[in-house]
Amino acid sequence: MYGWIKKALGRFPAYISGWSISLANYVDTAVYMVIAMEYLNTAFKLNLNETQRWIMGIAFIVVICLLSIRGIEVLALSATISGIILLVPFILTIIMGIPQMVENPCIPIFGSGNAIMDTNTALMIGFWLFMGYESLHSFSGEVEGSGPLLTKAFLYAVPLATFIYIVPTFVGLAVVGNWQDWSAAGPIDFVELGRLVGGNFLMILFVIAGVFGNLSVFASYMSFGSVVTSQLAEDGLFFPGLEKEHPKYGTPYRAIIASGVISIVLSQGSFADLIIIDVLLLLFPIIMIMISAIVLRIREAKGKTWNCFQFGKNKVFFCIAASAPIIIAAYAMATAGIQSLLASGACWVIGIVMYFVFPKINKKKNNREEQVK
Repeated sequence: MYGWIKKALGRFPAYISGWSISLANYVDTAVYMVIAMEYLNTAFKLNLNETQRWIMGIAFIVVICLLSIRGIEVLALSATISGIILLVPFILTIIMGIPQMVENPCIPIFGSGNAIMDTNTALMIGFWLFMGYESLHSFSGEVEGSGPLLTKAFLYAVPLATFIYIVPTFVGLAVVGNWQDWSAAGPIDFVELGRLVGGNFLMILFVIAGVFGNLSVFASYMSFGSVVTSQLAEDGLFFPGLEKEHPKYGTPYRAIIASGVISIVLSQGSFADLIIIDVLLLLFPIIMIMISAIVLRIREAKGKTWNCFQFGKNKVFFCIAASAPIIIAAYAMATAGIQSLLASGACWVIGIVMYFVFPKINKKKNNREEQVK
């Protein structure tokens, strides 16, 4: 991500995007750990208090840090297993739920509140659900022949993920109704939906999927964010030392450890408090990625771009297609609440200031290293 934006738009937009996505990644990794611990606590009726859940989360964070340092092969195996576990209950919900459909899942289109805010909330959730696809290419250096493989991964993964998000929810609403009661905090969530559609068996499958799925996403975001952080540090635009790679595994182990420590601190918070700011921080680099795709597509006259930017031979059609997420993301940012905008704006202002501070910090570090040599 950082490399594409830097190539297309220059160092400063790439830095702000990297800064934004690094901050969002620190928040996002903690969010997934909080959700996983909530699944464990409520589903198995452990009755743990906040401190006990936090301590249990620390144990998972330490294990995932060690796996991340080992590299993408270990993570790929665990992600594949988690992906299969995650798919099973959703597919069963579709199969078992279709014969039980009695409600109209499309009514109402909007809730009883403000239509603009309802739309914004839906967009934020939608963006959050699909965040992470930009992270695939951060691992391209660890995968042989990554260009064609990642292109195929997008072609298969995006439609499949869309299907898995939309169809089970559609069927669930048609079976259960009561759309106003659907929430991550209940009374109707996917675990309860599993119980209503398929009894305790499907409910348990959703619990297992919720735990393994969120832990898998946590691991992916930790590894991806650490790569971006190390790239920024290598360019002298982040804290020095985080660019160091593990001598055996070649992974940015210091950045991974830093991400783990920050996740431990932030996992004491709640999902609701930070998710909107998280999405706002992620939307800016997404916009920059799309703009970079358009620029690189137009700039490379003979189509000598990365495979991830190849979309047939029609540049006009590609530019129109790439403009759609830019417009939607800009609308979501413009219609967000003022407090969330101010908070995310403060993060960007701090990032702009640090753009001029980090080179000085790293210059002093480089001077000290040269003196030692």
